[in-house]
Amino acid sequence: MIQHAVLLLALTFLACTPAGTGAPQPSNLPIDPSVAAAAIWDDGMAEVATYASKRVIYGVPRAYDYVMITVKEDLNRQFLTKTDSYDRSDLVTVLKVNLFARIPTTNYPYHFLTSLFVRRDAPELLVKATASSSEWCGNTFKNITNKDSAFAYTWDSYWDGEGVGSRQLENDAYLEDHLFVLVRCLKPPFQKPITMMLFPSITTSKAALGAPERATISATKDVLDPSVLDENSGYGRTECIRYDVTTATRRLRYWIAMDSVRTLLRFEASDGRLMELSSCRRAAYWNN
Repeated sequence: MIQHAVLLLALTFLACTPAGTGAPQPSNLPIDPSVAAAAIWDDGMAEVATYASKRVIYGVPRAYDYVMITVKEDLNRQFLTKTDSYDRSDLVTVLKVNLFARIPTTNYPYHFLTSLFVRRDAPELLVKATASSSEWCGNTFKNITNKDSAFAYTWDSYWDGEGVGSRQLENDAYLEDHLFVLVRCLKPPFQKPITMMLFPSITTSKAALGAPERATISATKDVLDPSVLDENSGYGRTECIRYDVTTATRRLRYWIAMDSVRTLLRFEASDGRLMELSSCRRAAYWNN
């Protein structure tokens, strides 16, 4: 499920050798290795970014806070989890990105948690992705792992017609969710738009995953006005790079600051999703 790199975000889950081992395969994405390699990821803390967000549920735009946590971790290949033992030969260093949302509706809230694990030395390579949703109607859980040069997808859904199942995913396409990492690690400007295959987002309550679409991505210099971002975000009038990702059915836009870690300032999608940075801090949140 992923092999060309999204540049368009070239979103394609690049297939790699068994999780966390072997050298990354070649990619057509213009990756800036300094972003994932930045020393700040080694400070023992996580980047905790909060976004004033909107998402359409039941036909109504719902306002909520979307929290994106980015942190360095060492996984072991045996369980594809953060390791407790560092005296082993199957470790792989990743950047983990957790996206958490609690979205109120008229009768009950929706909860989403999506986790992405990408290789720190090659952020275009997805090692693992999970997504869970819960609301008063039920729970759905999805798991995607990169093993043996293929992406295995398993799920447990409360929806009729889905239930518990598994399948393999095409290895020449990226997950849309992977773009939240990839766009921060690209090296603009591009001489021409990049193309790639892109799956829909897995941040939904259903397990069904639509077929990947061909996407193009372009990079444009832009400026965000201070009125767009919360004063607590730490950003005023900001020069940035805007990435436009377009398929036959949807459009995605990402505004990325040109700082050392390419902070995501704003995101919008043609289906009504919106994220605008309201705060960003470094914290050992697990100690709270």
